[in-house]
This record gives sequence, C-alpha cells and structure tokens, in this order.
Amino acid sequence: FVGWALLSSPHAQYAMAKQLLAQGESNLSLPLFDNMEGYGFIEVFDIPQMTLCNFLRVIMGDYNNENFYHNSTHAADVLQSVHSIITKIDRNQYIVADLEIFSVLLAAAIHDVGHQGRNNNFHVNKRTKLALRYNDTSVLENMHVASAFSRIMGDDRDSNLDIFEYMQPEQVTACRRQIIGAVLHTDMSKHFSDISKMKGLLMKKEHRDSDAIYGGWEVFPFFLHMADISNQAKHSPIAKQWTDRCLKEFFEQGDEEKKLGLPVSPLCCRLKTDTAESQVGFITYVVQPAYEVLGMMVPRVKEEINPNIEFNLSYWEEVQSKNEKN
Repeated sequence: FVGWALLSSPHAQYAMAKQLLAQGESNLSLPLFDNMEGYGFIEVFDIPQMTLCNFLRVIMGDYNNENFYHNSTHAADVLQSVHSIITKIDRNQYIVADLEIFSVLLAAAIHDVGHQGRNNNFHVNKRTKLALRYNDTSVLENMHVASAFSRIMGDDRDSNLDIFEYMQPEQVTACRRQIIGAVLHTDMSKHFSDISKMKGLLMKKEHRDSDAIYGGWEVFPFFLHMADISNQAKHSPIAKQWTDRCLKEFFEQGDEEKKLGLPVSPLCCRLKTDTAESQVGFITYVVQPAYEVLGMMVPRVKEEINPNIEFNLSYWEEVQSKNEKN
C-alpha cells in the first residue's frame, strides 16, 4: 500500500479521496486532480497504473513475512523513510531528476525482497548457494536486486509486471544501474566508507565551493542506507518495537548457527546479547554519527529527526544503567 501511495502519487491519493466520498466518509468535495501533489511517475514514465500495482503486489508477496524483521513491513517503513528524507531537502541545494527519485524509491521497495532472516555473515560461513553464487560479496544485496529484476527482465519476464515497458531504453538502463547501486549500498560493510564519502562532499562544499549543489545520485544511495538503519531515528515506541523484532530475528539466526557449529554472529547470541547495551553501541557508533552527517546535508533532518535519536540513546542508556545496578 505504501509503495502504491508513493510511486503512483497523486493518482493513489485521488483514488482514495474518491473512495471515501463514495462511502460517505468525507464531507469534502472531490479535489481537482490537477491540484493534487505527487511525484507524477505514471505520466513521466508512461507506466500503466495496473502494471505498477501488479508489480508491487508481487514484490510484497516475495517478502518473507514470517521474518520478525526483514519483511514487507520493514520495506514499507524504509520506503516511507526515504520519501520523508527527500521531502526535507532544500531543492536550491540539490539537482534532482525524476528518474533518480523514482529509482531510489523503487530501490527502497525491493531492497530486502526474498530475505530469509539470515544475514550475509551466516551465508558466507555456511557456504550457502547464495554465497557461492555471489562470491561472498554483498550476498543478500545482490540477491535482492537480482530477484526483483528477474520479475520484469530476462527469461522469466512477466509483461503484466513490467513497469519499464514503455520507458525509453536509456531510462531503463539508467534506472537499473541506479537501483543496483543503491541496494548494494545497503550492505552494512560499506557503512563507514559511505560516511567518509559524504563527509568529503561536505568538505568540498564548505571549503572549496560553498555554492556547490549536490547531484541527486551523489547522495540518494546514502539516503536509502540512512532509511534502512533508521529504527532508532523513529519515535521511541516505534523504535522499541523495531528493536525487539530485529533482535528476535538475530537470535533465531544465532540458535541455528549454534546447531550447525558455525561461529555465532555479533548480536545473535540470545544468552550474551543485552538489548540496551546493543542499542547504546549501535546508536553511539553507527546511527548517531551517520545522522549527524545527514543533518549537515539536510538541515531539516537535524531539526526534526536527530532529536529522536538523542532521546532513544538516553532511554537505552538509562535502561542499561538500571540493568548494571541490578
């Protein structure tokens, strides 16, 4: 639903308003379509609405909703979070093309499709078929993007799902390249190098050319990665729910690793992992420094989102302190 609401906007919003009026659930008149805000991808890329809906339904079904964490709800959350970051940018500081926005939102929708609740470390140590196929390199990320594209390209292409069918060939090539790059950048092993790259862009803007404008694809893969690790940037009740879900999935992996005689991956041992301690470390060394960089690039993130991170860090530090005293 979130994918439809964003990728087919403003058509989705118009359809929802029309339905509410038909059901007598709104006293407002039907707004003029031309006055509604949205991305307008349907017109820009000549995508049939039914084809887009079919594609999103299939992708949603390809997520494993038995996973506590890596499921279609997580995908929807990441998609919404990318959209939220994009809406906060100062368009005077960015050159952003419609194709780039479409690509990063689509990448968010498919970025964990087919995930089976086991991380790259597990696949590499177990020598799974996926690890062998992708040579131990961004195993899951390669699988996610290949799985999604196999629905609309290659021998298994389904024309009923092909959202690229009426796009120009050069648009399809660029969109595919951008989606692949963005999804591969969700690999946590690239986190610190991505932070360094973004700091480099900031230094260039600050010390060499204060009027420099960011290109959309310079930063959009970073936006997707930030959305993917945004649990602790949410309001506390939501952040705690995502924490519980994430650790439940990790612990299931740790249980299987023990049974198989594999090394237990970090944070995956239910007997040794302390929830509060794990979140204090994750926020302190990963999330907060990354969002400080993002906040310099998008000031509204610093004003509106980063206070959530500070609040959640204080909460987990307090829980950790109580646990240590007990």
